[in-house]
Amino acid sequence: MKSKLIKVLCIFLAVFMLLPLQAFAAPASANQNESTNTDGTPVDSKPVWGDVNCDGQLKIVDAKLILKHVANIIVLTDDQLKIADNNNDGKISTVDAKRVLKVVAGLDADAPDPVPPAPVEEKVNLLTPYTDHGLGTKQMCEVTADFAETVPSSTDNDKNNPNYSPEIKGTFDYIVNTIKKGGNYDQDYYVLASGTKVATKNVKSFKGYTMPQNKASAYKAQSDNNATDLTITVDWKVPFIAKLNIDNFFTGYENRPFNVSSFKGSYIDFKFFFTPSASGEFEIKNSTVISKAQWITDSDNSTSTLRVYFKNSGKYYGYKAYYSEYNRLVLSFNEKPTLSSAVVTLDAGHGGNDPGAIGTNGTYESSVNLKITNYVKANLENRGVTVKMTRTDNSTKSLDERQNFSRKSGSDIFVAIHSNSSTSSKPSGTEAYYYYGFSQPLAKKVHDRLVTAWKDIYSGNSTMINKVNPSDGGVRFKPFQVIRVEECPAVLIECGYLSNSTECGKLCTDSVQKKLANAIADGIIDYYNAQ
Repeated sequence: MKSKLIKVLCIFLAVFMLLPLQAFAAPASANQNESTNTDGTPVDSKPVWGDVNCDGQLKIVDAKLILKHVANIIVLTDDQLKIADNNNDGKISTVDAKRVLKVVAGLDADAPDPVPPAPVEEKVNLLTPYTDHGLGTKQMCEVTADFAETVPSSTDNDKNNPNYSPEIKGTFDYIVNTIKKGGNYDQDYYVLASGTKVATKNVKSFKGYTMPQNKASAYKAQSDNNATDLTITVDWKVPFIAKLNIDNFFTGYENRPFNVSSFKGSYIDFKFFFTPSASGEFEIKNSTVISKAQWITDSDNSTSTLRVYFKNSGKYYGYKAYYSEYNRLVLSFNEKPTLSSAVVTLDAGHGGNDPGAIGTNGTYESSVNLKITNYVKANLENRGVTVKMTRTDNSTKSLDERQNFSRKSGSDIFVAIHSNSSTSSKPSGTEAYYYYGFSQPLAKKVHDRLVTAWKDIYSGNSTMINKVNPSDGGVRFKPFQVIRVEECPAVLIECGYLSNSTECGKLCTDSVQKKLANAIADGIIDYYNAQ
């Protein structure tokens, strides 16, 4: 069917191309040659539907006569007009010609109009520092990990910062310096020309050819129910940093500076280095999240920033970045999540040779976490939510594996479920942690439900009830590795303290585990409903 539709389109275009340049000339009488038989004798066949030249069969010539009449090149007779009006709408138009062409192509006259095939996207030949560009050589690196986290080069430590995003595989940068493990650094780092530091284990270093300045341009924007993709053409894989518009950071728990009371961001910036010029506009349609995107160039500093605006302040759900098969950069933004299509990833903390905290009664945290997580999974699946899990048994999963699972799972949200511990037996209660500000709303919804659940569990025990919710509210910024992801809202939940004998006893009880699991599931549903 598709090939026939394309055939109709080709015939239709061919007919139009056959029209002479006299399309706007004065009307003439119908072409007598096209209303006679091949031997020049008058046609005496009984006319059929659409058979304008009355030769007893439909041909391209019939459509051409209709088009010539529409273009005022010829004038059809009254009898021909009756035959030409094959859709019986009382007028002669290109619609009648198209209906004839469809029948000629073997289709039904009322078949949908053919859709032109989408233009073929050409593959970009990206420049690399492995080829001489006549600019000399420099010490360089190429990102070899799928995601190489970066930290600011201006600091004397390697603490993670939500204003710095990871570089994706294949990115090139210039090495300025090397920092060895020790002191404030947990591993070896390269200091890069883009103003970041990257762990040496995530890149390969080499002496490469200096790259020309990059140019970036908007290629296309495309939206569906899952994501809005902005595709960008670049000359080479330059480093870039994504930074959310957040102006309400405050210093909170553990004297950390990136807490937010609520997420109110209205845009996200993608700053491209070694890129003094950028051009083109994105025509964004049908997105529930993105309203527009614009380039902001700073030629003096050789950077260009793509600022992507949200339709509604505080309504943003993460992005992923990758290079397409055509070597173009794609920034893919999650559309507004809906419960009917929800996909949730649950991460039961610890496991295998990592038992986590050990309770006052000897119970391993990894066991408690998995039981609660399984109950959360069952609850959500009963509500029609698709659930993925980083582990389903007592297996060992590294932090890298969990983080990568979060990045690649294609989930709408990620929830890591843990139980807490302290060197003191006194602390109790529940907390929720986020890294990026846009994850704070999810953390708060789940935490609110857990606080309510614990107060019900401790009904009649005022001492424990008063300790359920910490004085700072319990919803906090902390750079746990598993939630340092850009792809979706991600939170880590501390359900309660195994180091507190009273709370440990509760956490190891099946009925309490179910109540806490229901609270977590309810918090997730609350988050979806709030969007």
